[in-house]
Amino acid sequence: RCNGPKRTALHTEITTEKKEPPLTPPPVDNPGAGQNQTAGEVFCLLNSLTGAKTRPDQQALRAILERLADGYSQTELELVAEHRTDQLLNNAELAHMLAPNRLFAADSFGAYLVAANAWQKKRTQQAERVAAVEQQRQEPPAGDVPGIDFDDAFDRLLVEGLPPENPAEKSAWQHVQKYGFSAKDEDGARREWRVILTRAYAKTRGVEA
Repeated sequence: RCNGPKRTALHTEITTEKKEPPLTPPPVDNPGAGQNQTAGEVFCLLNSLTGAKTRPDQQALRAILERLADGYSQTELELVAEHRTDQLLNNAELAHMLAPNRLFAADSFGAYLVAANAWQKKRTQQAERVAAVEQQRQEPPAGDVPGIDFDDAFDRLLVEGLPPENPAEKSAWQHVQKYGFSAKDEDGARREWRVILTRAYAKTRGVEA
């Protein structure tokens, strides 16, 4: 099971003679125990990613411990596990490469880490782009063009179906006809309309039709 190491209780012999409590020695660092716990956590993550129920015995942990001893971090090992699982889990011919002794093998781990770092960088960039697009949809750019009655334009063009009064309104109206609004409610649509119309005015510089 993927649990932390068990602690054994220390029992002291009870005597009738009163004695001063023994001095407690300072804790001794045990890097090996810490490495075993870290390796177990990496192994359990791999199990959760693959859906496996393999027990984390010493044979299964050996390759992980060796990579930790080489100076690789737990984060790096887990990133490789996540990346390779994403690549191979649904590939019947290559899924066996997710076994710990293959995934963390010395001769291939460095290359796996390079690919995993590139994968993570790409994922981060994609998430940032999605967040930026969503923010742009919800917030108008700085410096609204003064004198725009957004609600009036929304009502005239999109509610009453009246014709645009200038090139900016025409451009904004055409954008909505082509792409619509991502919001499903009127308040959200009106917020998006502010962004669309502001950009249309900035693009056309508010030239009257």
